[in-house]
Amino acid sequence: MENVETKSKQSKASIILYVAAAVVAIIGIALLVDNIIVYRKALSQYVAQGYKAATVNSQLVPQQLLPEIFNAVGIYGGIAFVLFGAGIINNKISKLLSLHND
Repeated sequence: MENVETKSKQSKASIILYVAAAVVAIIGIALLVDNIIVYRKALSQYVAQGYKAATVNSQLVPQQLLPEIFNAVGIYGGIAFVLFGAGIINNKISKLLSLHND
């Protein structure tokens, strides 16, 4: 009976890691959407002030949009990837340990 409880606890840990990875990925996607909205608002404000859209675009893309996109993808994507990988590793190790205990 103890062996069954141990298996369910280990699979719960993997599920928690998968859910955490999904939550972090969703937060990263939300941050990407937010960054695009901020960029579009800034572009609209500069165009409303009389600047040409092409000029503003050429300045804002490398200075504002791209760094924020790379930041969100790098940090949140990396964390989600690590959590998902930890869930896979945990699942495989728990299967090996359950086979070893039998």
